[in-house]
Amino acid sequence: MFGFSQALNNKACIPTYAFDTSTGKKTPSANLYDWPNTGQGCRTPPTDKGNRAPAIPIYYTIQSCGDDKIYVGYHLFYEKDGFKLAGGTAGHP
Repeated sequence: MFGFSQALNNKACIPTYAFDTSTGKKTPSANLYDWPNTGQGCRTPPTDKGNRAPAIPIYYTIQSCGDDKIYVGYHLFYEKDGFKLAGGTAGHP
């Protein structure tokens, strides 16, 4: 899922921290670029395809759904989740 643009030999954006770990400020959105150059201006794996990526923060929420059920939702944060298209954009700037 993280490596769609890597199929065309471009870097891919990977999930990052939703908040700056030193200041606590919300991570701003990254600029969008033309497809397939989606890996510009965002956190990218520092390795070539097929190698391990750095740690990815995973956020979660837990909700009780009765005496014997628990719902756990797992969430990833991307500072960029799209790209520019002719005539518009896809994703969130």
